Amino acid sequence: MPDPKKTAPRTKFHTIGKTHYGLLLDFNALCDIEDATGEPIASLAGNASIKVARALFWAALNGWVRRDRPKGREPFTVQSAGNVLDELLQEEGGVDRMTAILEALGDAAFPAAAKAAESDEGDDSGN
Repeated sequence: MPDPKKTAPRTKFHTIGKTHYGLLLDFNALCDIEDATGEPIASLAGNASIKVARALFWAALNGWVRRDRPKGREPFTVQSAGNVLDELLQEEGGVDRMTAILEALGDAAFPAAAKAAESDEGDDSGN
């Protein structure tokens, strides 16, 4: 059994504007992504669709709300999650931050694909 003190916290926090948000991709969040997209989660790995990116962010926001129950925070709608992303895009460096957040969420949602990508990047054999 892993030592809980040595494992990374499951919820990742980000400040957008003056608001703190948590992102958590748990099993229920992955199911939410499938419900929102109508596609199995495994088929979405590497999908660059803006709608899939918004669904991933929305599910992670609601994973945080369900798990951590932040005071006064209601579940997000897909559109309100998009509004948070839009706010992030208006900030200086927002595109880079959004890209980094979505890549980290994608790696969390699709760990096998992330591991394969790391292996491909580290493979200098020319194949």
